[in-house]
Amino acid sequence: KFALLPDDAVFIGGTALRLCHGSPRFSEDLDFHTPKFAPRSLDRQTLADETGKLTGCKVSVSTPTGGGPTLARVSAEVPGRDRSQRRPRMKIDLGQGMQVDARAEIITLKMAGGLVPGMGDVGDAFSFRTSSKEEIFADKHMALVGPRRRIKHRDMFDILWLRQRGVDFRPDIVAAKVAPEDRTEFAAILRQRAKAGRDAISNGAYQAELEHFLPSDSSWLFTEAKRREGMADGFETLILDHAKLVDRELSRTVTGSPPA
Repeated sequence: KFALLPDDAVFIGGTALRLCHGSPRFSEDLDFHTPKFAPRSLDRQTLADETGKLTGCKVSVSTPTGGGPTLARVSAEVPGRDRSQRRPRMKIDLGQGMQVDARAEIITLKMAGGLVPGMGDVGDAFSFRTSSKEEIFADKHMALVGPRRRIKHRDMFDILWLRQRGVDFRPDIVAAKVAPEDRTEFAAILRQRAKAGRDAISNGAYQAELEHFLPSDSSWLFTEAKRREGMADGFETLILDHAKLVDRELSRTVTGSPPA
């Protein structure tokens, strides 16, 4: 199924975190990065045709705007049982990016029979490269400082979840991904995002978005005010601490001196 992807493609992001590493959070799309991918090397029509044959869905391939890392988006419209139903979409994003710690991972996906009309039970083992938890942790910090006007609360959840699971924060991975022109301001922007994230948890915006992406037994996120305030303080403190580590690592890599 992944034969149309570049050989060096790496499965990243929230869906990789769920399928490969056990996160409870649902995600909207599948993200793949490759260091060599370029729009001109992609046969969009073949990709759309073959994906359509595989899924039985209407498929389109587009180029997103906005300056992010995604260079091509495969969108498949899932047929509904009733024409009046809103038709959900599956998205696969292909982008150019450097993966520092990609590891081989084998996962088994099981699709429930009847989820897509005309398709029965599917039980296939897909073998492909996926980011380590440490790299996804770093990528989520990169996303906080990304070009979007506001931070995605799903990225905040992933950061907190990875921290709670004892995943090490690797400032060296973050530093390796920061573009030279962004090195001066990166840590300062990360500190700003720490406060923005804290405010989002305190005012309920974080919970309002996350309730659509978490199992129903996660309702404590939205009902316990004391727990929310603790989470808000914890997120801000965590990101501020990480900003210091990244700032130190960026300074070290620029000057070549050891960290203080």
